[in-house]
Amino acid sequence: MKRFFTTVFMLFGLVAVAHAQSDSPFDYEKVAGAFEQMKTTPGFDTSKPLQWGFFFISTKRAPLLEISKKLQSSGYQYVEEHQDENGKFWLQLAKIEIHTPKSLHKRNSELFLFAKKFPGVVYDGWDVTRQPK
Repeated sequence: MKRFFTTVFMLFGLVAVAHAQSDSPFDYEKVAGAFEQMKTTPGFDTSKPLQWGFFFISTKRAPLLEISKKLQSSGYQYVEEHQDENGKFWLQLAKIEIHTPKSLHKRNSELFLFAKKFPGVVYDGWDVTRQPK
């Protein structure tokens, strides 16, 4: 029985642990895996500042504008906003900073909880690019 539960946790990426910590579906192990990949990818030195992008989705534009305003006042930079073919609005903000797997996992959890304060808004996750020159 113990092996069954171990397998279930592994298959679902320890989502239950993430929910218990912050109610966030973002998995620490996946973040840590992305950092391992960056170690072998030219131009992604995680000990130096990189551009970290953060994405929000909503069926209405107004809450995304409010999120953008609040987060820009906290040092985030506006990157873009667009409406997809299904009518959903997307907002991308970014910060140029240094992250570790632990700090990025924490940021994901914080942004997930922040987005829940706005009806109909979902925090969709992150990406990383080399810092623009």
